[in-house]
Amino acid sequence: MQEEGGGPRYGTTYDFSAACAVCGTGAIQTSELFLPLRGFPRKGAFCEATGGELLVGSKLADALRAASLSGLELRQARFYGNGEPLPWWQLISSHEMPPMSKQSRGIVQGDPEPCPICKRDSYFDAACEPTEYAYDSSSVRLQDLPDVVHTWEHLGKSRRDAESPERSRFAPALLLVRPSVFTIFRKCKESGVRFTPVRIL
Repeated sequence: MQEEGGGPRYGTTYDFSAACAVCGTGAIQTSELFLPLRGFPRKGAFCEATGGELLVGSKLADALRAASLSGLELRQARFYGNGEPLPWWQLISSHEMPPMSKQSRGIVQGDPEPCPICKRDSYFDAACEPTEYAYDSSSVRLQDLPDVVHTWEHLGKSRRDAESPERSRFAPALLLVRPSVFTIFRKCKESGVRFTPVRIL
């Protein structure tokens, strides 16, 4: 289920020093995520904001925190009206993966066309085949990866509006997790999350 909000619309701030100067892809969120008080699911412990940010409820956040997962920050979301904390925590990854292998399946780029400068946005899941993300072993050492990482590719179309920042939209990266994280979601009986296998070739 999606929670209305996300991105800079409600005052969330970003660092653009390492982002694409044209579309903003790769902008790093520097503040808490500010959201309105509508759209949250009545049941379940997981939801996605319309900006692509992933949020978990208190019980699931406690379970993830207790596991001391590497590469993961749990940042509490706030109500944009007065800054009061919400009972939802955003999942933020600190480690970025290299580009996926060309042998990945079920993910396509284009329509709309990607940014002509960075070419990191406008990736979408394809409907014609199952999704399977793959990485070349020459660029990824599995034993060196933290528990939670994010993709170099960004899903959806980015748009940076320098004159009206609140109208900007930054395509989100995809979170990839180790099996231990998958197990935590399953133990908490959270069924609203889709997990897709990743291969190292």
